[in-house]
Amino acid sequence: SALCDFFGAPAALLTSTGYTANQVVAQGLAGAFTHAFIDAQAHPSLQDAAVFLGIPVRTFRHRDAQHLRTLERRLPAGARAIVLTDGLFARDGSVPPLSEYRSQLRPATWLWIDDCHAAGILGPHGRGSLEQCGIGRRRCIQTLTLSKAFGSHGGAILCDAATRRSLIEHSRCHAGSTPPLLPAAAAAIRSLDICRREPGRRQRLLDRSAAVKKALLKAGLPVEETPGPILSLVVDQGLHRDGHSEPADAQQFDQFVKGRLQVGRRHAVDLAEDMKRV
Repeated sequence: SALCDFFGAPAALLTSTGYTANQVVAQGLAGAFTHAFIDAQAHPSLQDAAVFLGIPVRTFRHRDAQHLRTLERRLPAGARAIVLTDGLFARDGSVPPLSEYRSQLRPATWLWIDDCHAAGILGPHGRGSLEQCGIGRRRCIQTLTLSKAFGSHGGAILCDAATRRSLIEHSRCHAGSTPPLLPAAAAAIRSLDICRREPGRRQRLLDRSAAVKKALLKAGLPVEETPGPILSLVVDQGLHRDGHSEPADAQQFDQFVKGRLQVGRRHAVDLAEDMKRV
């Protein structure tokens, strides 16, 4: 009930981890859909889970609503489709255009969003990418972890009551897994309460992340614009190491290498100060 209250979801189901939450969804909904589409940079947990659906899975270009729409238009009239995507991509810190997906896809198409990196961070109330993008929960499944923003352990699935019943009845992964230990569940409940009562904590994290991005941009580094605490830096092979004239070793770097920098509440201030000295 604490998860439902915090996220404004009709129903919730606890899982052993955020990774297995996606497997539970796939096993519980096997046979409910005829086709699936998955973002090219979706988290490995979504890619692994898609296999359990037992249906054709097509990959669409990263965050490309038009490409996704084109692929869906090729489906027969009676197709039942579901779209798999991260809510906040771990690879580059970007957020998918969920509102565009919702408006351009068929009304019966479902969205399955792995929100492990966005839950507790994005949105006015920290409810994740759905709140950030302003979409409702109808025909939408949101999976998340309790071990990132909420500092506990375990995972969860937010959905409607009918979907929850299907997951419980048909997912062997859920039936055969040990649920989160009671101390971890109690810690998660407490954390949800703190996030609800003290929104300033979340805002400070976002402010400090923005400060780090600003400092990196000022230093001339090509930081991509992202809404959360994951920063993506593109390092050109031609950059020199340590100010020396020798180019970077081609065996150590591809032509373009993406590095992820995730900012936590504790070290964000020190990191921002370090960036100012660069």
